[in-house]
Amino acid sequence: AVQRSLLPTTTGRITEDVVVAGACLPARSVGGDFFDWYPTPTGVAVSLGDVMGKGVGAGLIAAAVRATLRSARTVEDPGEALKRASDGLTAEGVGPDLAFTTLFHARISDDGTLQWADAGHGLSFVLRADGHVDRLRSGDMPLGLGIREEWATTDGTLEPGDLLVSFSDGVLDLYDDLDDTIESVAAIARAGRDPHAVVLALSARADEVPHDDDVTVIAIRRQPVEVDTERPLAMHAD
Repeated sequence: AVQRSLLPTTTGRITEDVVVAGACLPARSVGGDFFDWYPTPTGVAVSLGDVMGKGVGAGLIAAAVRATLRSARTVEDPGEALKRASDGLTAEGVGPDLAFTTLFHARISDDGTLQWADAGHGLSFVLRADGHVDRLRSGDMPLGLGIREEWATTDGTLEPGDLLVSFSDGVLDLYDDLDDTIESVAAIARAGRDPHAVVLALSARADEVPHDDDVTVIAIRRQPVEVDTERPLAMHAD
């Protein structure tokens, strides 16, 4: 029940032009990873978090992080949302004595504006429609350490056809190293482009390759503009 509570209850198209998919494969019966997405007043929010440790304890902390982050859904600035979530954890007594949490949190506006904040996670990228990979890097600290409780918000865009992918460090166990993981996941994304295809491919690899950590991935695509090919082109006289 704890694990199920960490996952969104809907999948597929969450707005007119945004499609999402995700999977969480715990190393034990309950893990400390979670992902989430939900509509906001200006678009959608997506998150992926990884609590240090495994088992029921990590799962309970992950549930608390998810709940406090969702409570800040009306906060448009992702960095401020992380600050609110951190404050909520402190108020609930979930601090550095228990565990820290790496967290990626992004807001995608209806016009394609992408704003994101990263609390020590560093495993997210945007696959552009032309095949180029933009790593979403950050030097900010995880939640729950009790130091430098500030998280920067970075502005960008998610153009039609672009695919945003974030995954937990358990995916690193499925490949040789960080660079190999990024290149391999990007290759999967290029081949499929569909968020569900990316998630299914990584889930299949997790079934094949032994791993000791939770494997979690989310993929979000802003759908390309559809062109009506059946409508005749307008003819203009010279």
